[in-house]
Amino acid sequence: MAARLPRQRTQKQRQHKPHPSLGGCEGYDQHWRTSELQLAATGLPTTASAASLRRWRRRAHPYKKTGNHAPSVFTDEDRFLLLAHRFAFPKARPPEIAHAIATNSSVPQIYTSQQIADEEVAFSLTTKCGSTTANQAFTPLNMLRRHLFWTQPAPLGLSARSARRSSTSTRRG
Repeated sequence: MAARLPRQRTQKQRQHKPHPSLGGCEGYDQHWRTSELQLAATGLPTTASAASLRRWRRRAHPYKKTGNHAPSVFTDEDRFLLLAHRFAFPKARPPEIAHAIATNSSVPQIYTSQQIADEEVAFSLTTKCGSTTANQAFTPLNMLRRHLFWTQPAPLGLSARSARRSSTSTRRG
C-alpha cells in the first residue's frame, strides 16, 4: 500500500483582520474603543454604533475569550510538575503527586486527588501508558544478592545445580 502525501492547504491566510462592524468574534480592540468613546464624548461622529458606545461606557474592557471551557485550577508550572512526576513515577498515587507539586512549585498549592485525576484526564494520561522500573533492584545490597545467587553454590545460589534439575524438559524416561 502506497503512502499518502499530506493534503496541501488550499485556503489563504488573511493579510489583515476584517473590520469589526462586519461581525465575527474579534470585536474592536481596546485602542479603538477608547478613541471612539473620546470622539463620542466630544460630540464628533463615530464609526461604532450607539449601542456599542453605551456598552463600552459600562464595561470598557472586552470579555476574555475562554473557549467555553471552565478554567483549570492548575498553573502551567504545576501542570509541568504533574507531568514530570507522573513520567518519573508512573505508579505514584495522587496524594504523592500533590505533595510533589506542593513541595517543588514556586507558589505552593495543595490539590485534591480529584483535581489531579481531572488534569490527567485532560492530558489523556492513564495508568496503562506508563512503564515502571524496579529501582530497588539497583541498590548495592540487591546487586550483591543477585551476584551471589548466580555465582555461589547451593546454600546461597544456583551455580552448583545439576544439569538434570535445571532441565526444562517434561519428558520422563
